[in-house]
Amino acid sequence: MFSPLSDDADQTELGREWAEWLCAALPVGMQADSMDEDWGYRILFGNPLLNARVSICCGYVGDDQWSCLCEPYRSFTDKLFKRPLPVAEMRTVVLAIDALLSDNPHFTDVEWFAVDAQLQEIDHAPRAFAS
Repeated sequence: MFSPLSDDADQTELGREWAEWLCAALPVGMQADSMDEDWGYRILFGNPLLNARVSICCGYVGDDQWSCLCEPYRSFTDKLFKRPLPVAEMRTVVLAIDALLSDNPHFTDVEWFAVDAQLQEIDHAPRAFAS
């Protein structure tokens, strides 16, 4: 679905088509758009609640592999007042992405995982939040 990139491709192009596809395919209420970063593409949400609470980063790993890093975001004020992580908002976005991938036959060998405090991969599964 996405153009293969050469080894000497410009870093700013890594993940562009992937991020643009996700933005177009995510539910309209999320109002997703993307912007380039020096390492790939970031998805921004027009929905103020999601944009303030969820960070999505898209990139190209290599060998026709693409990554999507999904992280909950807490502002300085959230940290100051010890507000909890935005688990519900994060779950909504991750489940939307999972549904898109599982419903599209072009995506194969999808792997979801979390990272622990030492950034080691844990809880590998073919679907998000699989038990």
